[in-house]
Amino acid sequence: MNLSWKIIMMPLVAGVGFFLYFGVLFVGTRANDRTLTLIQEGFFHGLEMSHDLQIGALGIRHLLTDAMTSGNTDMIPEADLLAARFREDVLACRGVPGHSAARIDSIGRIFDEYYQVARATALVSSAGSGDLDLEFDDALLGQVALMNSRYESLRVRLQASVQETNDALENALSNTRSRMSRLRRLMNLLALVFLVILVLLSIGVRVAIMRPVQRLSKVTQAVAQGDLDQELDYVSDDVLGHLADSFREMQAALIEDIRQREMAESKLIAAQGQIIQSEKMAVLGKLVAGLAHELNTPLGALSSSANVVSRSQKILAAKCNEGDSLEELRQDKRFARALRAMQQGAATVDTASNRISQLVEGLKSFSQLDHAQRQDTDVTESLVTTLKLIEHQVPEGIEVIRELNEVPKVIALPAQLNQLFLVLFRHAMESIGEAGTISIKSGLVDDNIEVVFHDTGHGYSPEQLKALISPGFKAGSETVRMDWGMISAAGIAERHGGVLKAESEPGVGSTFTLSIPLTATA
Repeated sequence: MNLSWKIIMMPLVAGVGFFLYFGVLFVGTRANDRTLTLIQEGFFHGLEMSHDLQIGALGIRHLLTDAMTSGNTDMIPEADLLAARFREDVLACRGVPGHSAARIDSIGRIFDEYYQVARATALVSSAGSGDLDLEFDDALLGQVALMNSRYESLRVRLQASVQETNDALENALSNTRSRMSRLRRLMNLLALVFLVILVLLSIGVRVAIMRPVQRLSKVTQAVAQGDLDQELDYVSDDVLGHLADSFREMQAALIEDIRQREMAESKLIAAQGQIIQSEKMAVLGKLVAGLAHELNTPLGALSSSANVVSRSQKILAAKCNEGDSLEELRQDKRFARALRAMQQGAATVDTASNRISQLVEGLKSFSQLDHAQRQDTDVTESLVTTLKLIEHQVPEGIEVIRELNEVPKVIALPAQLNQLFLVLFRHAMESIGEAGTISIKSGLVDDNIEVVFHDTGHGYSPEQLKALISPGFKAGSETVRMDWGMISAAGIAERHGGVLKAESEPGVGSTFTLSIPLTATA
C-alpha cells in the first residue's frame, strides 16, 4: 500500500468507525426506546388495569353488601352496570403485556360465579329485610359463605394478576438494564477497537513518511556538506518516491554542473597561467631589450679596454725582449705610457665586469630562476630588485620617490610579485609621459602588507577607471583597449590572497594599492 492510500485510509477508517459506532448506538437506542414504550404503554397500563379490576371488584362487593344490609334493591341494577364494566375491563386485558390469557379467562369465570351468587344473595336478603327477625336461615348463610368464598378466590386471582404484572414489569426493566449494559460494553469495545486501528494506521503513516523523509534529510545534509557520493536508496510509486526521484535527478545535475564548473575553472586557471606567463615573457622581453641597451656601454668599454690592454701588453713584451735593464725601462716613456694604459684598461675592465655582473644578478633576482616555488619572500626587497632593473629606463623628467619600510616576510611567489611591480611601475611611467612624479611606498597596515604606487599622470574618469581595473583592459586617451598586464597584475594579487585597488582623478593622477595579508599562501 503506497503513502497516498495510507493517508486516505485514516479518515476512511475513522469515518467507517464513527458510522458503525453511531449505527450501533442508534439501533440500541431504538431498541431501548421500543422497550421503554412497551413498558410505558404495556406493562404500566396492564398494572393500572389490574388495579382497576381490584377496585371494580371491591366496589361491586360493597354495593351488593349495602343492598343486602339495607334491603335497597335499587342498588342491584347499579351493581349490574359495574359488573358489565368489569367484564369489559377483563376482556380489555387480553393482549396487554403482563396478563396471560388463561389468567384473564379464569378471572372472568370466577367473577361470573361470584357475581351470580352475590346478586342472588342480595336479592334474597333484600326480600327479607322487612322482617324484624334477626335469625337467618341456613340456606341464606350458606349462600353468603359461598359468596365470600367466591370473592376470596376472585381477590386472590386479581392479586396474582397484579403480582404477575409487577413481575413482568420487573423483568422488562431488568432486560432493559441488561441491554443497556451490553450496549455500553459494545460501544466501549467498538471505540477501543477503532482507536487501536487509528493508532496503528497513524504509526504506519508516520513510519511511511518519517523514514524516507529522514533518509532524504540525511542525504541532503551530506550533499550540502559537499559529500556528493551519498545515494538516496528510497524507491516508491508514491509522492515521496517521486520526490526522491526528483532529488536524485537534481543531485546528478548538480554533480554534472560541478564537474563542468571544475573543468571550466581548470581551463580558466590554465588560461590565467598562460596569460601570466605570456605577460611575463613580454615584460622580460622589454626588460631584456632595455638591459641589452644598458649592457652595450660596459661591453663597449670592456672591448675597448681589452684592445688597449692587448696592445699595451705587446709593447711591454717587446721592450722586455730587447733586454733593456730595469732602469732603462723605467726611463722609457713609451714603456711607461703602455704600462699606464694597461693599468687603466684593467681598471675599466673591472668596472665594466662589475656593472655587467650587477645587471645579470638583478635580472636573475627579478625572474627568480633559482626559486620557482613558494618561499618566504621580502616584499620590500622584491620591490627594490624590480626598481633596480628598470631605473635606467626612467626618463629624466620623471622623479621617483621611495618610502620603503621593512615588512614581515610572507609565503609568496617572488617572480610573480616582481612581475606585478614591474607592470605597475611601467603603467605609472606611461601615464606620466615625459615629466612627473612616481611615489612608491611600502609598509604594514593592520595585518596586511601594502605597496602603493602613486603617479601624477593624466588620471582616469570613473568609466575609464572601471574599465582599467576590469580584467584585461587598459584605458587610453579616447578608447579602451586590451592590456594583458592588468590581467596578470590582478591575477597575481588574487593568487596571493590579496587585492589590487585603483583610485584616479582626471588631471591629478592615479593610485594603485596592493594589499597582501600576512597569512598569504600563494
